[in-house]
Amino acid sequence: MGRRLIGLALAATLLSSLAGSACGGTEDEHAYGRSTAHRGPSPVDLEVRTTDGAYITLAELRGRPTILYLFATFDGVSQAAVTPLSRFVRHHPEVQVLAIAAQPNPGPFTEAWTAALAPPFVVAWDPEDQVTLGTTDLGSIEAVPTYVFLDARGIEVERYVGFASQNQLEGITRRVFE
Repeated sequence: MGRRLIGLALAATLLSSLAGSACGGTEDEHAYGRSTAHRGPSPVDLEVRTTDGAYITLAELRGRPTILYLFATFDGVSQAAVTPLSRFVRHHPEVQVLAIAAQPNPGPFTEAWTAALAPPFVVAWDPEDQVTLGTTDLGSIEAVPTYVFLDARGIEVERYVGFASQNQLEGITRRVFE
């Protein structure tokens, strides 16, 4: 009986540990909200493929503030966050939004996700899966959804991890873009 209890306790501890890391969970109080991601002094450079088959580089978006919305098609929070982000886009045409799927083999899933949700912003993915690996100028993606705020020069000025309401997006935008 004692061995069984110890075995159950070890299994519960292991499962708890795995669930936390698999879902992006952490004991850190900053698991969502502001990120401590490194922000370099140079513009973020990345080429992605849009759901209509075109390729776009972040350099093409320079000249206006931009929000990169990093999401996963299978993530419920990423899907729910499309509603406030869509409202934000409609009310703030001065800010560009580019959604980028941050998941393995995103192509076919991203196209289906876009067709189902019909967001009012461009949706894309990295055909080389470098975003998912964390080997682009964006660095490691802690969790999805993540919002990366780029100034008009293309330099990262803020990063927000987790669900963001329209009011939160507007507040961050005022603070970092004005």
